[in-house]
Amino acid sequence: MTPRRKPFGAALADFLAARLAHVQNGAEISALVSEVRARAVEHAGELRPSLDEPPMACAAGCDHCCHLRVDTSPLEVMALAWWLDQFLDASEKTRLRDRVELTLSESRGLSEEKFAAAHIACPLLANGRCTAYEVRPFDCQGYMSADARVCEQARSNYDIQAIPINGRRYKAFVEARRALNRVSIREGRDAAVLELISALHIVLAGDDVVARWLAGEPVFAGAAIDAPHSARRNPRT
Repeated sequence: MTPRRKPFGAALADFLAARLAHVQNGAEISALVSEVRARAVEHAGELRPSLDEPPMACAAGCDHCCHLRVDTSPLEVMALAWWLDQFLDASEKTRLRDRVELTLSESRGLSEEKFAAAHIACPLLANGRCTAYEVRPFDCQGYMSADARVCEQARSNYDIQAIPINGRRYKAFVEARRALNRVSIREGRDAAVLELISALHIVLAGDDVVARWLAGEPVFAGAAIDAPHSARRNPRT
């Protein structure tokens, strides 16, 4: 008799529990998050698609969702910061910090709806493309739409429920982020759903953020949000 496979979230939590206790720096966090990302993509591909599932419309230069609030987690944003430190030159890092500062000043205190209405671009966006596409947050990784026109309309009226996103992929990445946070808490590290711009500001401006987080300090407390939008989005495909 074939052993029953564990649910994806539980299996991922087991994997993380075995690895997170031994992580010591940003490079190792980046490698861990990359592995989780790969497993989420694989899991989404294993789920049975609906018979009428349309192809995804996302493409380079389509940046409607890059003007919506992004939810993330401490491990994701530390992995992102490590990648930015490795692959941006000094002038690019300075410009990014300036964009993060400006965007934070524009968005601080806004509700998710008011954030969208203000058409605030993600500070990682340049010429319609994500400058950190390979390591973008799981919220972005999982949010793929079948109709760019609906996305454009939703950007104006904030009707995100109308966006026909790929439910298999979105749910896989939501589960992945929950596993990251759940195991982080179990290992004595602070974890919460974070607002990306605020979290980026903390990790780019702070000293020894990774070491402090690994020591259990709640370094991202100022970026935590009370109402993660993943609980309100309704995948259509």
